[in-house]
Amino acid sequence: MKRTEVSAFEEVLKQVKSAKARAALRRWADQESVTLIPADWTGEGFTEAQLLGVYVQAYRGHLQGVILKIKDRGDRDKEFKAHNQAYEDAPSAFARAHLAELIGRAIPLDNDGSIMFQKVVGGGFGETKEIDKALLGHTNPIEVCRQIIWSLLNEWNKESTSDHESVGTLTRDLLGERLHPDKTVGAWAARHEGLLLDPRPWLIHGGQLLVNPFALVCGNSFSDRLPNMIVIRGKIHGDLHPGNLLVGTEGEGISYFMVDLSRYSASGLLCWDPVYLTLTTIAKYLPKISFRSREALQQWVLNPSQRPDSEWPLEVRAIGAGTYEAIDQQAQQLTSRPAWRQQRLLCIMVISLILTGRNSLLTPESRTWFFWLAARAATQYVPTSEDFEPKDSDLLALPEPLIVADVVKLNNHRGLDPIPAALPATERTGEAAVWAEFIAVLRAVELDAPDVAMLAARTETLRARLAEARRIRDGHGDDTARLLDALAGTLEEVLRPGVTSAEVKEACQYARLLRTWIIGPPS
Repeated sequence: MKRTEVSAFEEVLKQVKSAKARAALRRWADQESVTLIPADWTGEGFTEAQLLGVYVQAYRGHLQGVILKIKDRGDRDKEFKAHNQAYEDAPSAFARAHLAELIGRAIPLDNDGSIMFQKVVGGGFGETKEIDKALLGHTNPIEVCRQIIWSLLNEWNKESTSDHESVGTLTRDLLGERLHPDKTVGAWAARHEGLLLDPRPWLIHGGQLLVNPFALVCGNSFSDRLPNMIVIRGKIHGDLHPGNLLVGTEGEGISYFMVDLSRYSASGLLCWDPVYLTLTTIAKYLPKISFRSREALQQWVLNPSQRPDSEWPLEVRAIGAGTYEAIDQQAQQLTSRPAWRQQRLLCIMVISLILTGRNSLLTPESRTWFFWLAARAATQYVPTSEDFEPKDSDLLALPEPLIVADVVKLNNHRGLDPIPAALPATERTGEAAVWAEFIAVLRAVELDAPDVAMLAARTETLRARLAEARRIRDGHGDDTARLLDALAGTLEEVLRPGVTSAEVKEACQYARLLRTWIIGPPS
């Protein structure tokens, strides 16, 4: 190699995070007589793998743009075969227009890890954008998203298969090994007795009863009473988050490309990809959405025909509405709306549980949000009849925040040092005293009232201490400051003329939830 080529190759290796991947790439380049040149591109996939763009220059060959997908561990052969199978199964014109193609063989790493080479779609780096970013450049982003999902349901899937299947068996298969005690979802759920193991069917949350989603997953007397559901199957990507669905930025019309088809299935639930895209988009933007409006967002996910909140990010509104419109159009055209709606609800529940287990990609608050979304989807799925009426022995009361980490870890995550409610007099100075007094008032205040006047009287001292606590937390930019802002906003919004008793009750429930997030559940 020439000196400049060696320098470029070394620049690429410096960007590779894994030491064993760097060594493997060096050996491969020597064996194949190729060099790598930086492309100044990195992927933002919803994945723990590293995505790195490079140019490959082969000896006496042509320069080619390639994306390296580097995973230290995984199921190398299964992922490689699945991606290639997706390309082979698709109609040839569809594959050429919309599917990324793998190049050569994967480079093996220890622990079944690998380095895979994928062609750059759309003509080169920078010629495409992740769908959420690309939609910002379109005048009608909902329609763009609808057309893409419609294409997946009709052009990729020229036909489908259907069957009558048990709900418990289906959901258990979809969650797979994640339910094992040492895996993501199973390890978390097993911490709460009666949630996953010998699950109680009903959960008490914020004054309402919701179905325990794990009661629909495992074989038990509750799930066994559910009627079989019609399942519509076909070709699915399997991991269609925004980073795996790219939209072209050049030329007329809508061009889109699916990359990283390592979880492809020829017989997946056809609602899976649209729902997965919606929920992973929400996961990406949920930290930017106020705590106050997150419950409304859950209701909208379950029924996107309602008007979305204009304050939510455009990316969330466009993808949520566009995917729903495509599913509903397909269902209406095939006169099978009940079956599609039921399958969509089940996908929301299962994918939400999967996201609940994503401890390395999502914050504890986000994981909690997805768990309760799964519970709401399960509640809508279960028929309203005497057979499923809750009994006292069926009820499970969980701590309201239901944060994955315990309270100490959660406070550390927020950068919040635990401060006792009553500090010795010698320590009650400055910011520590302000914070301690606020915590003491917040812990003792009665966040419940039949009307605005009573709530105003009960929270007068709290609101004064809250203003002081916000002042000393201003500028920190952490989750604690956002929780304080959410509590202040909730009280300000409800303490105004014309508010109904129902709105007061809702605000009180939300304020109590915020309190548990700030100071932890009561001992």
